[in-house]
Amino acid sequence: KWFAISMIEILKLLLSRKHNTTCFFAFPRLENRNGIYFDKFTDPLINSYQFSGDVIILQRSLGGNYLSPRRNENLVYKTDALLYFSKFISLVLFPVILFLNIKTIRDFELKVQKIYGSEIKIKRSISNALTATKLSVIFYKLIFRVSNVKRIFVVNKDIFISQIIAAKQLGITVYEFQHGATSGPTALYTGSYNSKVDPDYFLTFGSFWVNKHFGVPHNRILNLGWAYKQE
Repeated sequence: KWFAISMIEILKLLLSRKHNTTCFFAFPRLENRNGIYFDKFTDPLINSYQFSGDVIILQRSLGGNYLSPRRNENLVYKTDALLYFSKFISLVLFPVILFLNIKTIRDFELKVQKIYGSEIKIKRSISNALTATKLSVIFYKLIFRVSNVKRIFVVNKDIFISQIIAAKQLGITVYEFQHGATSGPTALYTGSYNSKVDPDYFLTFGSFWVNKHFGVPHNRILNLGWAYKQE
């Protein structure tokens, strides 16, 4: 059901005439207040700031389900069709990706085996994931081009890595919302900055969180605030 609905909505998006578009990738897990579902990260900004041009929300499901009624539902396009389509095609194309990247994938497998001390065989799973990611990047580059997307907002870069890569390759500005409360190093945020996969700007919950452990240049960390601070 949702695959067919998602496919129809993506086609409608591609056929619509968008201009100077701001694209939000909402967090899959929505909140509920008074019977209305909403994304606590992206919806407050959408409702409080007047963006020039068009605004769209690309929403992936949570556990295969889409929750409704949803705030800003008129801006939402369901994206599960792209996810499933990429994974399905990867089952056919992964041998090609494995062949083209065999040394890199094999070296990675050896490092994993060394760390965990066992003969873990992950070449196929890595090839599948890499193929699906590459296909997803191609699909989103098409959507961004056709929809004239100029900036994207994501929540949790690990979930939306394909979308970030696609945007970066097209010179589209990437903003990432802070997802978790942390005052120290974490697996998600800490590390050296990589302009190919890290956001151009990182939006924090408040000035307290403007910190070096996010692995983003300090001048690219912006204090956005938190919409529900007083609640």
